[in-house]
Amino acid sequence: MQIKKLQEDAVQLNELQQQMSDLWYENGELRDKLSNIQARTMRHNLIFTGIPEVYGEEENTENIVKAVIRDKVLNRLTLKMRFGNRPRKIVARFHRFKQRELVRKNARNLAGTGISIFEQFPPEMEHKRKELYPVLRKAREWNNRAYMVRD
Repeated sequence: MQIKKLQEDAVQLNELQQQMSDLWYENGELRDKLSNIQARTMRHNLIFTGIPEVYGEEENTENIVKAVIRDKVLNRLTLKMRFGNRPRKIVARFHRFKQRELVRKNARNLAGTGISIFEQFPPEMEHKRKELYPVLRKAREWNNRAYMVRD
């Protein structure tokens, strides 16, 4: 009687382990799909950092970002560095991907201004990219042409 009960329990345990394994696999697939969807929705976004905040009055971030793009990114003007507290990041969404790429590629004109422009990625993808940065730097040290493509 006890042996039969133990055998039934072992079969049930194996079934539960298989179900759990299937759920882990499905969970991983769903996380990948979610990350992919997040990456697609963030594809048109750029993150602007280092833009001084306006205190004491209502801040219109859209106009501020447009002014930075117009005056500093595309026209190569310089901006004095701001010292003190670091301002919050601004996420800008572009309606046209070509406009976003034009701004991103001309971001090097901001060198020395304290303003930076980055692509926006989901947290999982950002974590993967952080792990790959040392590999990228090492490849560039060996004078290889290396860059990251999405994830």
